[in-house]
This record gives sequence, C-alpha cells and structure tokens, in this order.
Amino acid sequence: MSVLMAISLTIPMSQDRSSYNRWLIKRLDDLIAGSENSSYIISDFLGPSELKLAREYLQNKVNYEVIPNDDNSISRCICIPSYQGQLVTLRAKVSPKVTQRNVYGALLASGIAKNRLGDVWIDEGYAYVITRNELSDFLIKQVILPYGSDSFEVLKDLTIPNYKYAKKSVFVNSFRVDALVAEIAGCSRAKAQQLITQGMINRNFLTIEKSDELCDNGDIISIRQVGRFKLVLTAKVTKSGNRAVEVFKFI
Repeated sequence: MSVLMAISLTIPMSQDRSSYNRWLIKRLDDLIAGSENSSYIISDFLGPSELKLAREYLQNKVNYEVIPNDDNSISRCICIPSYQGQLVTLRAKVSPKVTQRNVYGALLASGIAKNRLGDVWIDEGYAYVITRNELSDFLIKQVILPYGSDSFEVLKDLTIPNYKYAKKSVFVNSFRVDALVAEIAGCSRAKAQQLITQGMINRNFLTIEKSDELCDNGDIISIRQVGRFKLVLTAKVTKSGNRAVEVFKFI
C-alpha cells in the first residue's frame, strides 16, 4: 500500500538568510529520511530560492521529481522518488473585478497555510490555484471569493499557470538588486537602498537583506506598493557598458 508523507519546508519568517539555509538543509534531510519509510513523499510548496538550494543539496543524494515541471510555475514541490498525482488545480469563475490578490487573500482567510498553496492566477475570467489533493474539498467548501464569484471546482488535469505580463526593458550597470529596483520603480539608487533597508523589497519571496545582492535570471522581485516582476537577464550590452534586462510585471 502506498504511503504519503508531507514534509514542510517553508522558512520561518523570523530567520535571516544564513539561518534559513541551515534550516532548509535540515528539513531536506528530514525529507530524505522520511522517504526511507514511505512509498512516496512530497514537500510543501517551495519558492525559487528554496528550490534552487534544494536542487543543489539533493543532487546525487536521492531520486526526486519537481512538480509542476514547467518554466511558468513559481511555486513547486519536491516528490521522492517521483510524482504520484498528489497535486490538483482548482478553478472558479470570478467577477471581472477580482484580482489575483483578492483570490490569494480569500485562500489565506480560510486558514490554510501559505506553504500549502502553489501558484495562484487569473486567466480569461477564471481564478486558478494549485494545491494538494487532500485539501481540495476544504477549499471548495471554505473559500469565499468576492463580488459574487463562484466556488472552486477540481479540474481533471493539473493545469500550468498562464500569467499575464506587461513587459519593458531596463538598462543597468550591474545586476545588483538596488540598481534593478531603482530602474523598475523609477526612483534613485539611494531611494531603492532605503526601500531595501525598510524591508519593502522581496527577492523570490524572501526579504532582501543587503543592497548589493546580485539578481539571477528568472528571479521574482516584489516591490511593495509597486508590483511583482520577473527578471530575464540578457547578454545585450550598450556602448556605455550597461546591461539589458527584460522586466515582466505581473498583471
């Protein structure tokens, strides 16, 4: 008989980055140990930074699969040894007034933890959320979406996120986070550094600690009261030596 275990890998928000690395590695060890006594095991949802560290640590230690396995998904789970259909996509027809933030807020208001929710998005008048199979009935019954929207229903297949973006290009002299925030937000470098000091900037859902952190291709930058942005670092260089970055704002 198959046995399913779930291991929480979500970082406690009080930890700094170095403590987070140690904590996550400890939880990954728990994941490996749990797989020795189970037919299959699945983690909670991981953000991009968590997943990157997890891939590096688990390499050559254990067979695993990352789900969803597409480039559009932001939050993913680690399945050991392989995916066994533990995730589902829920869909609800929503009012044109409903935003992604409305949907996410309604989900959290039900009492469900953030680490049990995968990607949440709106497309063509429907709201979608990826979550664990065993939570679907709870969310269908408990989540009330605003403006007279319908309740969630379970889709037959695991649907891949289809985000909508507004694209623009910016040019920076380095891939430091303060330089990129200044260009994205249309403010001075000093103001960007102030926002970072005030804890207003997240990179891959973790609060930025230092202005000189370097961004990577595919990073998600969140600027409070400005928006959330996906970065695509390019090889294009201007005559003055600035680097081109394609910025995709989630809309």
